[in-house]
Amino acid sequence: MKKVLLMGAGNVGYAIAYDLTGDYELTIGDVDEKALNEFEKYGNVMELDALDREALGSAFEQVDVVVCALPGKLGFRVIETAIGSGTDVVDVSFMPEDPFVLQDEAEGAGISVIVDAGFGPGLPNLFIGRLNTLMEEIDRCMIRIGGLPKHPEPPLFHSVTWSPLDLIEEYTRPARVIRDGKVECLEPFEDIGRVEVRGMEFEEFYSDGLRTLLDTMKIETIEETTLRWKGHIRKMKVLKELGFFEPERVPGTLDVILPHMVPKGKDISILEVDVEGKYKGEKTKTGYSLYDESHDGFSSMARTTGFTTALMTRLILTGDMDKGILPLESLGADKMIHDFVVNELRARGVHIGRKGDKLQI
Repeated sequence: MKKVLLMGAGNVGYAIAYDLTGDYELTIGDVDEKALNEFEKYGNVMELDALDREALGSAFEQVDVVVCALPGKLGFRVIETAIGSGTDVVDVSFMPEDPFVLQDEAEGAGISVIVDAGFGPGLPNLFIGRLNTLMEEIDRCMIRIGGLPKHPEPPLFHSVTWSPLDLIEEYTRPARVIRDGKVECLEPFEDIGRVEVRGMEFEEFYSDGLRTLLDTMKIETIEETTLRWKGHIRKMKVLKELGFFEPERVPGTLDVILPHMVPKGKDISILEVDVEGKYKGEKTKTGYSLYDESHDGFSSMARTTGFTTALMTRLILTGDMDKGILPLESLGADKMIHDFVVNELRARGVHIGRKGDKLQI
C-alpha cells in the first residue's frame, strides 16, 4: 500500500484525510498535538515541526508522497525538503514564493511537485488549462471566486473557514493581473466592485490568485477577483489603512476580529470562470461555474479545497506524472486528468457546470 504523509491538521487537512483514508497508508503530521487527536481515526499521527528540516527530511524519506496543507509561509520549505529527500509533493499551502525557481532542482531529483492543488488557486487553473488546449486563442479571462458564509452576520459579514493568516495575506498581498499582455500589480482594496452571481449580490476586490498562470498562459487579459458579502471589504480596508494588518500587529488584530468571524451555519464556495477567445475561427464565450455548500460536517471550503488536493494526490501516486513543478493548468490540458477531477468532484457533491455550448470540453 502506498504511503502518504499529510502535513497539516486543520480543516482542509481533515477533508484530505477523510478522502484518502483506507486507500493508502496515511500519516498526519503537525505541531499541534490536540489537533492531531482528531485525525487518529484516519491514520497514524506524529508531532512534526515544519521548521525542523532534519526531522522533515527523515519523515519524507519514508513515504511515497507528501501532501502539504500548511500555512503559506511554510510551503516553500516543505517543497525544498521534499526535493532533498526525493519525495513527490502535492502542495496546497498558497505560498508567496514562485515555485518555478525550484523547477531544475525538482527535475534533477526526479520528482513531481503539484502546486496550488486546491479550490483557488487550483480549479480555475485546471479549467483554463483545458480551455487553452481546445481554443485557438484566449483573449480575455475573468475569474471570480469566493468562500463565504451562506447567511452572513454583522458586524463583519464573513466567516473564517481556512488559515486566518492566509486570509490576512489575501488582503495585503499585491494582486497581479495581466492587462494588454503586461503584468500589473494592484493593491487589493484599491478598486472595490459589485457583481451579481447566481442571483446573489457581492462586492469584489482584486486578489493575487493567478500565480503560475502569469507565466504559463499567453492571454492578453486575465484577472481574478475575490467575492465577499457587502460590508466586509470596506471594514477590512479601514483596518488595513490604520496599520492593523502590519506583520507585527496581525496576531493582536486576529484576537479581536476572529471571534466575529466564527463559522455559524452553512458556508458556500463559488467559482465563475469566463473566457473570451476564438474557437474554430469564430469568436466564442465559454467558461465554468462551480457551486458548493458545507455538507456532512465539512465546510464547503474544506470540501472544495481538500477533495481537490486528495484527487491530485491520487493522480500523483499513479506514478504517471511528468517531473518538475506542475501547476494545475498544465495538468488540465490532459483531458483524462481534467475529466477525472471534474467527475470525481461531482461524485462528491460539488456542482460544476460549463458555460457555452460550442466547445466539447
